[in-house]
Amino acid sequence: HAQQHLAQQQHQHQQFALLDQHQNQELALEQQQRQRDHEQELQRQRMREQQAGARDVADMEQGASALGDSSRTLRRESEFPTVSLGFDDSLTDFEIQRVLRTELARYQRRNAAFKTAKMQNKILNILHGYLHNASNAWHVHHAALVHVVAPFAFLFKKESEASYCFQLMMRALDAHFGPTNGRKTLGRFLMLFRSRLPELFTHFEEEDLEASQWASPWLQWLLCRELPFDCCLRLWDSYFSAPDGHGFDLHTFVCLAILESCQADLIELEHAELLSFLRHLPTLDMDRIIVQSQYLAHDFRSQR
Repeated sequence: HAQQHLAQQQHQHQQFALLDQHQNQELALEQQQRQRDHEQELQRQRMREQQAGARDVADMEQGASALGDSSRTLRRESEFPTVSLGFDDSLTDFEIQRVLRTELARYQRRNAAFKTAKMQNKILNILHGYLHNASNAWHVHHAALVHVVAPFAFLFKKESEASYCFQLMMRALDAHFGPTNGRKTLGRFLMLFRSRLPELFTHFEEEDLEASQWASPWLQWLLCRELPFDCCLRLWDSYFSAPDGHGFDLHTFVCLAILESCQADLIELEHAELLSFLRHLPTLDMDRIIVQSQYLAHDFRSQR
């Protein structure tokens, strides 16, 4: 029995020794793995530091470049002739020029035909000539001027011809949608909107969509800001070709026809989406819109 007990103890000691050896091996492996992980983390940290340093250098270079561009821009702005507007306005001449240049930069990104420096200078020259002689304050610093002059700059090769037609256009806008007749035109449009499309009108009211946010610009600027450029050209062509110079009289009904055409989409939108849609209209079948507006105008006049 003593020998058997001694053999069992030896066997247990051997097992304990093997277990200790196995545990020591596992600890050694874990320590090696931790060491490798630590080295890899140090390497990743060094790489991050190098990348951050590279970004800092790039940012510094970009900042220096931007500062140089800003200085050149300021020099170009100072070279642009000072405009004497002849009335008390909240914007200075320099600020008005910056508004127009900023809007032109946005416009040329959406319209490839206006990306050249020659076309942009043409537009700015026409606007400068107009602002220098403008006598009415309601539109002179408005960014929409860029959109109004663009079709004429695009269609007429000679700057003088484009400028002449643009100034005629601005006088026509004054007569139809300026301070004197603007409110009356807006009131008539809203009356037609409510009577023709009551469901959509109610939806606009429920979404707290004010007419000044969309309807006033639609009427004042003949949808030149909201419609794609080709659609605007087609619409304006119908206005200019109307007999007896009454093309602009159709514009209120064109706006109504657009709402009627887009009603199914508009009725599903909420306030922010509505405003975005109304300010950036999709490509529309303008021939159909114009025909529909003529029908609406005929119905309105026959009921009077």
